[in-house]
Amino acid sequence: MGRRKKQSTVEDLMDLTAMAPWWVGVVLAVASYAVLHTYVGRPVAPHPGQTTGVSLAFFWQGLAMAGQFILPIAFWVALACPPSADARPSSCTARPPAEPTVSRR
Repeated sequence: MGRRKKQSTVEDLMDLTAMAPWWVGVVLAVASYAVLHTYVGRPVAPHPGQTTGVSLAFFWQGLAMAGQFILPIAFWVALACPPSADARPSSCTARPPAEPTVSRR
């Protein structure tokens, strides 16, 4: 039995989105941007003596700042690429056009 190639979490999300109806991908793209953008816009209020909490807050805001753009793009790409038989987004690669068949009688 063959092993399945390891995929990243983003690729797994794209696979799930590609298998769902098209409107699910649109809702996920808009919702992920809205939620992460709201989180990024919150100010970090430093408390005296709590440098670890402030550092973690800046770390999570940095991840959310990148994610607010990466996740919606991944969801839109998944909408453009239908899932293949093995459910990988590699089915988006260009394929050569099929040669027309001519019947001879």
